[in-house]
Amino acid sequence: MFRYGKYSVLMSVYQSDNCDFFVQAIDSMLNQTIKSDDFVLVIDGPIFGKLKNVVKEYANKYKEIHLISLEKNMSLGNALAEGMKHCRYELVARMDSDDISIYDRCEKQLKTFAENPDLDILSGQVAEFENDIKHIFSYRKIPVKHEDIVKFAKRYSPFNHPVVMYKKSSVISVGGYQDFLRNEDYYLWVRMIMNGAKTQNLPDTLLYYRASYENIQRKSSWSQTKNSIKLHYVFQKMGFASFMDTIFLMCIHLTIFLMPTKFFWWAYKNIR
Repeated sequence: MFRYGKYSVLMSVYQSDNCDFFVQAIDSMLNQTIKSDDFVLVIDGPIFGKLKNVVKEYANKYKEIHLISLEKNMSLGNALAEGMKHCRYELVARMDSDDISIYDRCEKQLKTFAENPDLDILSGQVAEFENDIKHIFSYRKIPVKHEDIVKFAKRYSPFNHPVVMYKKSSVISVGGYQDFLRNEDYYLWVRMIMNGAKTQNLPDTLLYYRASYENIQRKSSWSQTKNSIKLHYVFQKMGFASFMDTIFLMCIHLTIFLMPTKFFWWAYKNIR
């Protein structure tokens, strides 16, 4: 069982990460209203220069930070799978290395778990920004109730992954994180749902999500398009999604791939 106020933080960092963004991300978790004394930071392959120095400084300054160093870059899914082995508590708060958690994010999530002991996974809403959190251009709104989350998950990721908190045992029970290019979180959520996980999303905005033109380029790349289509085909074979769900998502991803990136970026910021 978990204890109110006790949770692990799980974050991964690698050489290509922006050092300034990383500092904002890690500070936002270190300064939560309810702090964690178990911050697992996975170094996904060798890091150098300024980023290496900053990581070392934080590890020396904050005794709660535990560095897990991987010899080579293993991809996010594999890095998180390794990091989870070192998380001490049942509740684990995920965090990406370029986003910014709102100061009471974890307090709200811990309170919800305390009120709902059968809950397995909990996320919340996110505000999307490009350069400055004062200039939010969109919100990614996701359903809050379990039944609506399950329905939503058949076509879209039902949780905002950088702001998820979950029970470690529930993740491990379905095989944990598995490598699925830029879709490792979504793949995990569906396996948990199919395994009977109890889910919820808070209506509160809990995190500032950093969006960028470079991220859009990756989302609209052919490799990402193929993997997203493959993932939905896997969901169909698992019996979670229907044939029509797969066809619908195939059309969506192919349209995004064929769309000029600059137009997709404009639409992402202005139409959603």
